[in-house]
Amino acid sequence: METYCVSNDFKLVLNKDILEKAGFLPGQEIKINLRENTLELSSKKGGKSLKGFLKGIETDVSREKDRI
Repeated sequence: METYCVSNDFKLVLNKDILEKAGFLPGQEIKINLRENTLELSSKKGGKSLKGFLKGIETDVSREKDRI
């Protein structure tokens, strides 16, 4: 765990290596969730980042006949 300091104008700068290890990219939007005295950072993934994640999925499934 690393320790950081909040500046006088309440800015916090995180090291590049920490952000890269967490999977954040330059220009990427993040979500910040506040729980008691803890900040939780998570990626705000858009539709483009989901492209192709179901590649190879089986789409032929047997169904029951529809009831009338």
